[in-house]
Amino acid sequence: MSKVVVSEDCIGCGLCTSLSDLFEMGDEGRAQVLAEVEAEEVQEAIDSCPVGAISLEDGDAPAPVEEAPAEAPVTEELPAMDKYVCTVCHYTYDPSETGVAFEDLPDDWVCPWCGVGKDSFEKA
Repeated sequence: MSKVVVSEDCIGCGLCTSLSDLFEMGDEGRAQVLAEVEAEEVQEAIDSCPVGAISLEDGDAPAPVEEAPAEAPVTEELPAMDKYVCTVCHYTYDPSETGVAFEDLPDDWVCPWCGVGKDSFEKA
């Protein structure tokens, strides 16, 4: 049995909750897992997460320790991307926080605050 881990990188897009009943949105606006699961049960959510915030850990093994890189990685400057605002609840989607342009979010992506679709957002 594997443990599904949702990291602090979660942007609260809610995509995983639309793909699997094993996820729900927590009080902090991030996804959380409801139970230990088999990898196949959540693989689509893992593969679809726009920021890679979902991963699996062996239920018996401790969490892996990340080693610091020997050299600082070269960072590419991302092109400027537009922010979008929900016309219902005024949530602002800021692609600079995720590296994912609003246009590149899945068509079934919903507002993490109120649950409306992308068509209820306007360019800020």
